[in-house]
Amino acid sequence: MEGRANAKDNHPNQVPVAHWCRRMSNVRERTDAQPMLLTVEEAAQKLQISRSLLYEEMRRRRVRVVKIRHLTRIRQSELERYVRDCEVEGL
Repeated sequence: MEGRANAKDNHPNQVPVAHWCRRMSNVRERTDAQPMLLTVEEAAQKLQISRSLLYEEMRRRRVRVVKIRHLTRIRQSELERYVRDCEVEGL
C-alpha cells in the first residue's frame, strides 16, 4: 500500500497544493479587476442610459469605440472622458 501512495504522490500531472493555491489567488485577483473593454450593453448600464442613446452618441462620434473584427467595445477610460465632457457648470 505504501508503494502505491508514493507512486500517486509523484504523479507528473499533479500540482502541489501550495502552487495551486497561489494560482487560484491570481485568478481571483484578475476577476476582481475591471475589464479593459466593455460591451455596448455594459457601457450603457454603467452610464445609466439606454443602449439606443449610447449608439446615437457613438454615431455622432461623441463616444469613441474599439472595433475588433465585428465586435464593438468601449474603453472604461472613454466612458470617464465622455462623462467629463458632458459636465455643465451649475443649473
